[in-house]
Amino acid sequence: MFMRVFHISFLLIIFCLVLPISLAQEYYADVQIRVWPAGEVEISGTTNYPALKSGMTQNFTSKSADKWILNMTFPDNFSEYVYDVSFPPGTEINYLNVPKNVRMETEGEVLHVIGSGINQKFFLTIQYSFGDQPPIPPSPLPLVAAGFIIAIIAVFAYRRFRKISVGKNNSGVKYNPHALTDRQRMIVDAISKNKAPITQAKLQTETKIPKASLSRNLDSLIKKGIVKKERKGMTMVVYFNEEK
Repeated sequence: MFMRVFHISFLLIIFCLVLPISLAQEYYADVQIRVWPAGEVEISGTTNYPALKSGMTQNFTSKSADKWILNMTFPDNFSEYVYDVSFPPGTEINYLNVPKNVRMETEGEVLHVIGSGINQKFFLTIQYSFGDQPPIPPSPLPLVAAGFIIAIIAVFAYRRFRKISVGKNNSGVKYNPHALTDRQRMIVDAISKNKAPITQAKLQTETKIPKASLSRNLDSLIKKGIVKKERKGMTMVVYFNEEK
């Protein structure tokens, strides 16, 4: 009798430990975040995280003097995420606290901060301001020193504020590879190597991406206009969107 009670108690303890893990929500996000001059934040894209649902909000920005802060930091782990934050023309970034895998790029006059993460928290803190104040006249410097300083600034600007690099697959479809998650890049590479429409089942076999995650990432790529998919009989085929 004692052993039976012991076994039941042991199983209950195991059940209580395993159940929260099994019920834990797997969060993901593939979102575009547009910051407006008055502090509004417009979110769009694909996610199952409630705080990142599509729409306009002012919950994530605050202002002190002439400095703005965008703070989107959440306590939950994400299986994968990628975000593309765009700022109004003339924005200057003063401070960044973002994942290590981040890039700052420009598209025309629009500054983008693109970051991603795998199995980690979604965090994003950016202090920014608008460079609309009149420039301060430069102090007189010897010609050689001025040339040296300009060269340093040019190298720094090139490395940090490069134009958005555009990927191109064998169908000619252009896209920004840095605005894709690792799994989305795997999918694009697999389709590109196949050089023809590929079935979703074969795509899963080649990439080894779980079925649910593959379907979710394909939906994101479709929204970005990179790929299309259609049903042919009992088979779902995937191919590049050559109309883009």
